[in-house]
Amino acid sequence: AEELRQIYWGALLHDIGKVGIPEHILLKTDALTNDEWLTMRTHVELGYSIVSQLPGPDSGQCRIGGGGGSLTERNFVVASGEQQ
Repeated sequence: AEELRQIYWGALLHDIGKVGIPEHILLKTDALTNDEWLTMRTHVELGYSIVSQLPGPDSGQCRIGGGGGSLTERNFVVASGEQQ
């Protein structure tokens, strides 16, 4: 039940980091340049920074698979393509 709740909130907040991406990039109708793609890809880290400041049971106490890190933290790592 707790994991489903976290998945629910993760689905709602998965792009929250886009609030930190300049509007001219978000609204661009043409293909993004390499630099714009690099900027756009930072929305994952920006989102993690925002969500990690929120109070709640996912503030590091919920561990999965014995690998450490909260479920939200691990979701952001997976989304960003980082290796653990």
